[in-house]
Amino acid sequence: MDPPKLVEGTLYIDRDQDTKTGEWGPYVKIGIVRENKTPEERVRQLQTGNPRKVHTIKTYFSPMVESLETRLHHNFAERWVRGEWFEMGDEFVNNTLDAKINEYIAEQNRYKEFFEQREALKTTASNGVIKDATEDEIKLHLEYCEQKKIHDQMNAKSSILKHKLLKEMGSSGGIDTILQLRENVTEEKYTPEKIKFDKKKFKAEYPNEYAEFVTITYSDPKGTLSMKKTPTLAKINPDLRNKEKEVDEEVSKLKVELAGKDTIEPTQEIKDIHAEYVSILGDIFNSGLQMERIKSQLISLLGDFEGIKDVVVWKRVSKEKENFDAKGAEGKYPDSFNACMVTEPEKTTPRKVVVSVNVEMYREYPL
Repeated sequence: MDPPKLVEGTLYIDRDQDTKTGEWGPYVKIGIVRENKTPEERVRQLQTGNPRKVHTIKTYFSPMVESLETRLHHNFAERWVRGEWFEMGDEFVNNTLDAKINEYIAEQNRYKEFFEQREALKTTASNGVIKDATEDEIKLHLEYCEQKKIHDQMNAKSSILKHKLLKEMGSSGGIDTILQLRENVTEEKYTPEKIKFDKKKFKAEYPNEYAEFVTITYSDPKGTLSMKKTPTLAKINPDLRNKEKEVDEEVSKLKVELAGKDTIEPTQEIKDIHAEYVSILGDIFNSGLQMERIKSQLISLLGDFEGIKDVVVWKRVSKEKENFDAKGAEGKYPDSFNACMVTEPEKTTPRKVVVSVNVEMYREYPL
């Protein structure tokens, strides 16, 4: 999971109404508009071709509106019907949903500065020093480890449930409204033999000529953040990890065997498995978000240090890049340039088919 994008916007709740009877629909739409757009503009788009009147019943301003929307969709996935529409009555919206939205926005405002500091420090060179951890930093690291345990276990359960759905399919190639096997095909590609300039050869054999036409630039400092001494699923729950590995291997085999075959209607057993899968989406998202929040808090404490001992390492360095003017070198030193032309043999890249398993996060069927 990536840290939430620092994009402000408005989250809106829409409900539609029968224009003849005045009866309100059972579904609400949880959507967002960014920047200077308004919910009213979005309503006008939704209204096109819709015989029912769409009303915006609630709006909320969020400093990280995309993350807020996604979090709500995952946490209320058991009520998710399709697209951005959820089955929610007025009482649920006014109490449960409203309370959660305000809770999540308050949390965003509380931790926004840490995500901002993390973004700013991405291009700040680290100083090469690993400092000792403070009590607060150790406490944050322990909190991160607890969230990672939850996240890893929930993801493993998700994989196991996905496998159960595949097994319930039998010899079919998917489950209507629940699971699709998607094939991504890269066709065979033939590249004929060609003559090309070998820059490395020119640099090695004609270093002085090369130096005339090269300029050095430096990238912004960057590097990969790494949390240290974190628990693995194999350590905290070896049985679950072994089961996850086992089903992952079988899923990889089954999805290729079944792709392209006819789909089936979901049985009650399939619906129950899918409902269980949907029910843990919120835990997966929340634990992932909390892990990113803790990382950002630690980064704000890290500053330009390279790391905190046994907690986190974030080495950010500029990389040197050589920009070579090949046309200039060819014009001034054509003989040397041509001496570094090499033959690249013909190549055939075989056809490749990658099959992915897509389990829907919403339920548009009755249980």
